[in-house]
Amino acid sequence: MSAVRATHEHGLQLVAAPPRQAPHQGEVLIRNIYVASNPKDWKLSEWNLFEGIEGSDVAGIVEAVGHGVADLRHGDRVIACTPSATSDRCGAYQPFSIAPEHLVARIPPALSLEEAATLPLCFATASVAVHGVLRVAVSHQTRPKILVNGVGSSIGFYAAQLARHAGLDVHAIVRSAFSAAKARAAGIDNVYIFDDDVLQLELARLDFAYAFDAVSTPATVRWLCGVLATSASCTFSVLAGGVLDDVAALARANCPPHVDVRTTNAGATSQTPDSPYAETVRHWLSQAGALVLAGKIQTQPRQVLAGGLARVPDGLCLLREGRAGSKKLVYQVGSVHG
Repeated sequence: MSAVRATHEHGLQLVAAPPRQAPHQGEVLIRNIYVASNPKDWKLSEWNLFEGIEGSDVAGIVEAVGHGVADLRHGDRVIACTPSATSDRCGAYQPFSIAPEHLVARIPPALSLEEAATLPLCFATASVAVHGVLRVAVSHQTRPKILVNGVGSSIGFYAAQLARHAGLDVHAIVRSAFSAAKARAAGIDNVYIFDDDVLQLELARLDFAYAFDAVSTPATVRWLCGVLATSASCTFSVLAGGVLDDVAALARANCPPHVDVRTTNAGATSQTPDSPYAETVRHWLSQAGALVLAGKIQTQPRQVLAGGLARVPDGLCLLREGRAGSKKLVYQVGSVHG
């Protein structure tokens, strides 16, 4: 059995999988059936921010549970958002991964593990942004407006849908006709294909109570600050963590005082049970499968790269070069009956 390890000297390498480890107290050992990639996986590797086995999206079968784990048992079908940049015990790119209980959720039998693998990290991050950082209530009678940028991405796609599920009037910005069609098919009525000056003027006429930038580059943050300048009062979240911390400072410097700038960093704020948004992630991960089956949430379109973990370097290359086509890249690691 093999694993994918990021090294400072040689980049991504296919190596022998480490020995299976027993879960500690409050942890769950998962036999990975499908895993998926996120942009942070190649960034952590190429920017020399972490050396080891990465990956945070797991769908598989519970192999064992540690002391104190009460709600999960051997044989359960689950998804897990494994902690990022921590240790080889947790990374997704291997046959077995370990995750804290609050980052593992049982999924319904009717939801395939292949589809479920598209959910964990990005759905968790979206839930932190919408229900944690922006503090959107589950049901709104007045339908306040929210502007979500980057709805072609997995985080933006799930954030827009969670906001719609909560009763908000969602306005979504995408970069392609494919992403626009995907957003409309998911029930987002107000979808805009990005056009710098014209769209900024059009959106500035609206009064947004909330905004979330799922892209969070200096250019997108400055652009959104211009849109939100005319809103009466707005809570605006950008992605943060590591190199993105400068983007948060940029947002605060460019937004007017009536825009409350906040940061979403799902990793730093949910990885341990006592983290600020651990309960938010636990709750929404536990609901994810049922929401998908009920048609309340559509999963990100996916592409399974044949060849298993050996294709992870190819997948991360596609993400780095922007050639993934707004699709979640998934790899089959094992068999349900394996």
